[in-house]
Amino acid sequence: PEEWKVETTDAFDNIDINKVELEPVFEFKESDDDQIDWFEFEISYNLGGKTYTRNKIMEMMKYNNQGQAYIKIDNNYFLLNEGEKEKKTKEALNLAEKDQNGDYRSHYYNLLYYKKVLEENGIEFEGNRVYNQLEEDITSNNLIKKDSIPEEVENKLRDYQKEGYYWFKFIDKYNFGGILADDMGLGKTVQSLTFLKSKDSNKPALIICPRTLIHNWGEEIEKFFNNMDYLIYHSSPEERDEMREKFSKVDIIITSYSIISRDHEELADYTFSTCILDEAQKIKNRRTQRAKGVKKINSELRLALTGTPLENSLEELWSIFDFLMPGYLGGYSSFRNKYLNPLKKNVDDSKVVELKKRVAPFILRRKKEEVLTELPDKVLNIHKVDMNSLQEDTYKTVLEQLKGDLQKRITEKGFNKSKINVLSALTKLRQVCNHPSLVLDRLEEEATSGKIEALMELVEEAIQGGHKLIIFSQFVQMLKIIQEKFQTNGINYEYLDGSTRNRMEKVRHFNNDDKTKVFLISLKAGGTGLNLTSADIVIHVDPWWNPMVERQASDRAHRIGQDKRVIVYKLITRGTVEEKMLKLQKKKKNIFDKVIEDNPNPIDAITWEDIQELLNYN
Repeated sequence: PEEWKVETTDAFDNIDINKVELEPVFEFKESDDDQIDWFEFEISYNLGGKTYTRNKIMEMMKYNNQGQAYIKIDNNYFLLNEGEKEKKTKEALNLAEKDQNGDYRSHYYNLLYYKKVLEENGIEFEGNRVYNQLEEDITSNNLIKKDSIPEEVENKLRDYQKEGYYWFKFIDKYNFGGILADDMGLGKTVQSLTFLKSKDSNKPALIICPRTLIHNWGEEIEKFFNNMDYLIYHSSPEERDEMREKFSKVDIIITSYSIISRDHEELADYTFSTCILDEAQKIKNRRTQRAKGVKKINSELRLALTGTPLENSLEELWSIFDFLMPGYLGGYSSFRNKYLNPLKKNVDDSKVVELKKRVAPFILRRKKEEVLTELPDKVLNIHKVDMNSLQEDTYKTVLEQLKGDLQKRITEKGFNKSKINVLSALTKLRQVCNHPSLVLDRLEEEATSGKIEALMELVEEAIQGGHKLIIFSQFVQMLKIIQEKFQTNGINYEYLDGSTRNRMEKVRHFNNDDKTKVFLISLKAGGTGLNLTSADIVIHVDPWWNPMVERQASDRAHRIGQDKRVIVYKLITRGTVEEKMLKLQKKKKNIFDKVIEDNPNPIDAITWEDIQELLNYN
């Protein structure tokens, strides 16, 4: 109050109060170890002409009665304003561990992220040898350097395959992890083997793939690098016990996801030079024993191969990165809060751009049309068919029953707890679209469907025109019906589903035998790992959510070695759930295109609104 008389001492008058913004300085330390794995750094702040570590600043910090942070040094008070630089520093420290001395360390695969944070926010830093080398490589556009190529394939690799090999070498140099996400048919296997051949290591590499592809890898090794010793680790538990004693004597060990699910504890004592996941989308579900087992493998370098790193949800991408570079995208809960939840609500497009920036340096994606300009066209035809009267009556009856059952279930349990019921309902409708006998018992033997009639017309016309065909269905029972039709009509064919053991023998026979005109394949069992370039027509009997899965299957024919135009037919039953699924496919394709290739806003998963649209609720 003005009427008060205030007397002060000299000491009080000399108190200096400064409002300051915390200005962090990062100092990256040199590592004593030549093995690039972790980088260490310390953070310091300048206050009152002196430098203090972050630990010391935290110790000295006090709060006034307004909750404002301050520090007293001698007779000086510093009122601290956190500021943007300090906020970004806190975010960056979520990816680091702190030791007893107050210093921090983080995996080297976070180095690009730290570089981006420091530079974009104008935070002062002092680099170390590896950081400075990375900086030099980036600024000189020399990040991915040409390297010597193993002589066995030097004149066999295409230019884009050489670039893929150089990219693997870059990933290895900085001990990052990476996804080779090339289109199907561009030779991810040979690029990977070329890299493994070039590595100088006294430890074997481990390749984990679907069981059906184990022998493919063996054949590719023999084809390109027959001086590399490999072991197929896939047999009885007793035989696998003996095989483990041979690990140190081979260059490459090939095994399956199912074996890793069982043997990951027995393999915990081994360290591999490189662990490569083929068809890495197989670990997209983080909760499965398969994903958990794979992530326990000890390896100096981790790589993933997949044409579809993201099929349905961004969670799948998180799971693959959790294998490649654990912690790089944060824990699952923080990833969900930071990216999944905002994107589900479609409220923050910047989150997609941010995620794209985080993952882009570690994904190499080339489209077939970009790098194989000499590859013939692939033409897609939507071939719509009508139901016959029995089908139509069956479809209407099943639809009305399912709609009532689903509505009741979802009202009682909610959509999330009813997804298996939704899937079952949609599957039943899709089966009716194929053939009524898939859902009805005791049908007359001569009962047919619009799909079967349309399919037989296409097949007979194609064979007369000198073509070979691949026919995919997700329903083995539907393949059996087609099989019976072929036998009745004298059409020579090969057949493959999940129970088929001699896959490669069947593939060779189909490719080499002029009389065998059709290959019947279940989508799940034969959508990957087969080279069927003798065929130039592909027919998908039934559509599925994700067009990427269908595209993978079509690329069994449209790949290196194909010299004819490939025509792809999708059989769609008019006025049914199949027509609606075409629209949903376009939405699902957004996930892949927007995050892996472009930038805008992906959807996360199928919603109850999607299902209502599919079932004609509106």
